[in-house]
Amino acid sequence: MSAPSGQRVILHDETGGNQKDLIKTYDSTSTLASLVGQQVAGNWILRVTDLALRDIGTLKKWKIEIDIEEGAQVIRNKSTPALQIPDKDPAGVSDAVIINQSGLLREIKR
Repeated sequence: MSAPSGQRVILHDETGGNQKDLIKTYDSTSTLASLVGQQVAGNWILRVTDLALRDIGTLKKWKIEIDIEEGAQVIRNKSTPALQIPDKDPAGVSDAVIINQSGLLREIKR
């Protein structure tokens, strides 16, 4: 995942084996902790790659939930791109959700 600042965080890396569906929640108490305090406005980009041969997949949907410090507001956005993930292609696929509200990130879930 890439924040609007360009900072990248690896959410999931080469685990799961032959798992059919990857349904996970990541948050700012662990995986996304380095994003706390950043500006939230802009493009939040999820990039998915498949580096194993014979694994075929689709990025069906993903969502982001951000708590900001200003006014204790929660911002939610989601995407349902239905993108085919190319097999054994390091470029993968990317999809973005745009956050228009400004503020500093207090907590995040993806």
